[in-house]
Amino acid sequence: TASRRLLIFMLFLTCTLNFADRAVFSALAQTIKADLQLSDLQLGLLQGLVFALLYALAGLPLGWLADRVPRTRIIAVATMIWSAATAATGLAGSFLQLAAARLTVGLGEAGFVPPSASMVSDIVPRHQRASHVALVMLGTPAGTLAGAVLAGIIAAHWGWRTAFLIFAVPGFVV
Repeated sequence: TASRRLLIFMLFLTCTLNFADRAVFSALAQTIKADLQLSDLQLGLLQGLVFALLYALAGLPLGWLADRVPRTRIIAVATMIWSAATAATGLAGSFLQLAAARLTVGLGEAGFVPPSASMVSDIVPRHQRASHVALVMLGTPAGTLAGAVLAGIIAAHWGWRTAFLIFAVPGFVV
């Protein structure tokens, strides 16, 4: 049906933004490191543990919450959180500010997969669920590619901070 296709498309688009925002940091890591005079350890923490900490810890409670409150709200709030944190990344002036922004990006992005998988299972017959979840999750490579390529182009013209600010905008729109 049209409503099912629209939902799958919106979930795909949100997944794309989810992974694009992650890819921006990876693509611009060396530029950020040089600008803020970060150590290799600090950069590694920002790309790994700092992001993954809340992402991993928040997944289970957000999955529990997705069984109890409207999932569209969870996804909308989560998208706004990670988008605001993406903007905050572009405004950060120190390791601690970057770490706080990356933790918050991880928290926000953790709010996408549990409710989206649940929504797909609600609207798609059992024998079609895997293919519909795969359509949504095509946003992973699409977002990773778009984030890396566009971040490089934007940063080359307007700087790394502008790239984060620009990437924050679509999440608020969606």
